[in-house]
Amino acid sequence: MFNSEFPAPLPNDPDYVYENAAFLALGHPPSRRILELLRVQPRTAFELSPHVSGHIHATDRWLRDLEATGFVSSTVVAKSKVYRLEGNAMERVRTWLAGFD
Repeated sequence: MFNSEFPAPLPNDPDYVYENAAFLALGHPPSRRILELLRVQPRTAFELSPHVSGHIHATDRWLRDLEATGFVSSTVVAKSKVYRLEGNAMERVRTWLAGFD
């Protein structure tokens, strides 16, 4: 139904692009599962992979999308990237949804 790529930027509305990209990211079950797992504790892609897709490359893709939309951030520890939840993106989604109350 939807293209899995992020929407093309509209010249004068960066919030539109950000919000749509965030909802696209949340629309995929693997992305939501990653967020659920990161809610418990920070993890590497290798640690997340068996719970998400079983394939490290697919998990990396979901993590890149979540990082691009601000749901997660990463830091390099030794030779691995460790991902953790970020609250700003979720707060923007909550704010947008609150407009429908």
